[in-house]
Amino acid sequence: MNILYLHRTKGAGVEGVHIGGIVSSFQSMGHEVKIISPAAAEQLQQTQISSNKGIKQYLFGYLSSHAPAFIFELAELLYNLLTLKAVKSAYKNSGVDLIYERYAIYAVAGVLFGAKKKIPHILEVNYTAKTPLFRKRSLILKPLAIRLDRFIFTHSTAIVVVSSYLKQHLIQEYKIPAKKILVVPNAADPEKFFLDTKPASDVNGISLSNKKVIGFVGGFYPWHGLNLLVRAYAMAIKKFPEAVLLLIGDGPESYSIKALVNELGVSSQVIFSGNIPHNELPAYVASFDVGIMPDSNEYGSPMKIFEYMVMKKPVIGPDYGPLLDVIDHGDQGLIFERQNLQALSNCIRMILEDKNLSLIMGEKARQSVLDKHTWMLNATNTLQFLQEIIQKKD
Repeated sequence: MNILYLHRTKGAGVEGVHIGGIVSSFQSMGHEVKIISPAAAEQLQQTQISSNKGIKQYLFGYLSSHAPAFIFELAELLYNLLTLKAVKSAYKNSGVDLIYERYAIYAVAGVLFGAKKKIPHILEVNYTAKTPLFRKRSLILKPLAIRLDRFIFTHSTAIVVVSSYLKQHLIQEYKIPAKKILVVPNAADPEKFFLDTKPASDVNGISLSNKKVIGFVGGFYPWHGLNLLVRAYAMAIKKFPEAVLLLIGDGPESYSIKALVNELGVSSQVIFSGNIPHNELPAYVASFDVGIMPDSNEYGSPMKIFEYMVMKKPVIGPDYGPLLDVIDHGDQGLIFERQNLQALSNCIRMILEDKNLSLIMGEKARQSVLDKHTWMLNATNTLQFLQEIIQKKD
């Protein structure tokens, strides 16, 4: 089957990992996949998507970072013309049996072409024009974004969403039938995050030997709750001098988090690694005793928790729906009341006090990923769901 994969991202970070996971799974199943994106991504190397950096990619990146909201959104609308041209070319050259598209606001070209040529269209939805976005959006164009959302969701053959919250959101806000929506949380790749990975012995020259490592991977942004994590950690470790907090990543909150660490007097026990390439992460996660997700949101499926879990690391996370979709408190990890400092501190202390509990939860966490949350399972379940929808129509 010739699959056309459409996305309007830079193909980097967690987006790139997700795209790479699904595309490589389709390829492993024997399908041909062509990618159309601003980055002109055509091939896969491990989980990273290689690209020819042309003028379109640089222009897209510049507009994304610097343009006023109204101008950027006009560029998003115009990007449909480039997408349509590329889709027509792919259809003419090798044929298209399926369009798989990662949803983006205003991205209507894929569903229009699919409807015209009667090609099945799968839409992967991680957010909508009505969910809270971290990028400021134009109020002038928001009604248009919502109307196009409704058109795109209505005319897609099947929709996969990353959380049960998003499924209900599409049903209630956009009146999309439940029968065409499949919940498919994010996943991990057991062949990259494998158990025989040798744990990192030190980070930036700081030894992890004989340490209990509380770990976090992600961007240093306000919505990830690092401020809460550092405070909870400082409260929890008073009886555990061997416990260290390993923060992997970087971002705009970096300076303020480091200042907080100094203020709380735990600078000797908090390790900042900086950004680590995704293909090097397994060694660092292997050094964790527990993986932390200090804060999140109602609709997104945090990829990091699956990568913790597949490495046999229990997860501590807040009680948002997407985490409750995949973690049962006391089984694969511990759930705390969101933004509750004392509750998070109690969970950290519980892990530090009870190694046996941590090991048991880690075993269950890995098994849960192997049974339900690999990229191959996600790709397989998505195609099976599409086939069921098509058969019901026939």
